[in-house]
Amino acid sequence: MAEQNAKPGGEKFHVRRRRSKLRQGLAALHETKYLASILRARKFSPSWDKLFPKSIHSVQGWLIAKRIAELRSKKGFTQRDLARLLAREHGLVSRIETCERRVELVELIQILTAMGCDVELEIGRLVVDLLKITTAADPASPTVDP
Repeated sequence: MAEQNAKPGGEKFHVRRRRSKLRQGLAALHETKYLASILRARKFSPSWDKLFPKSIHSVQGWLIAKRIAELRSKKGFTQRDLARLLAREHGLVSRIETCERRVELVELIQILTAMGCDVELEIGRLVVDLLKITTAADPASPTVDP
């Protein structure tokens, strides 16, 4: 009996083969459900990309990157100097300034603090400029009194 199970026609061989087919079927089912969920999400929100464009490629993202670069050069720092102050690699500062990487608020505060800027003043200026851009693009947006 034990010899029969070891042969390709034996019970163990068929069990392994059934498990393999079951795994393939489950993987295909999972992939189908995943694709269906993506299509459903696209169906209900076709204008998601228009409503919320990636900030890395937006005008607002460019404004933030430009402001960081201006402040850095105004303070007399090179990208490497700023990277050393932040204890990060120099490529990070380069990617931020060329708008290849988004900046989170916490990182922006760290960058401004490292350069010795008045954080509240600079973020306030940045917010005013961002709201001006948003208001110019959409007249229904809130207005800003400088």
